[in-house]
Amino acid sequence: MFKGKRLDNSEWVEGSLWLNGARALIRTDLGFPVGASWCEVDPASVGQFIGFLDKHGERIFEGDVVTDERLHIFGNVVYSDKNPSFIINCFVNGPMYNDDYWEDLEIYGNIHDDPKRFSRTNFLVKMVKQAIFGEDESDET
Repeated sequence: MFKGKRLDNSEWVEGSLWLNGARALIRTDLGFPVGASWCEVDPASVGQFIGFLDKHGERIFEGDVVTDERLHIFGNVVYSDKNPSFIINCFVNGPMYNDDYWEDLEIYGNIHDDPKRFSRTNFLVKMVKQAIFGEDESDET
């Protein structure tokens, strides 16, 4: 199971992935192939389902930004070649390799929805502003 952002309207779709050269398509009907719908998606946005659900029962995909305030986790889900598995690349603490916390996490967004917002530098700057000046996103104009 994969998800990707459609090229025609930027909406997320989930299903089977088919790569054809530089093109990526997702078949949105995972059932019987009759009536299946193929959508062309941005290849850079494609993420694989990692096999875990968040605390709300939503599927977690590669590229999702996940959070857990109790465990001080805020980062994006990536595949690690070093330790062949999906990990959380935390914006503050670095990579986390433990599988025990997935069901405690909440999906906050996806790096492909707003890459600038979810960059490590931008996150750290916002954290410092909030700590020093008490600013948050709602204060920005």
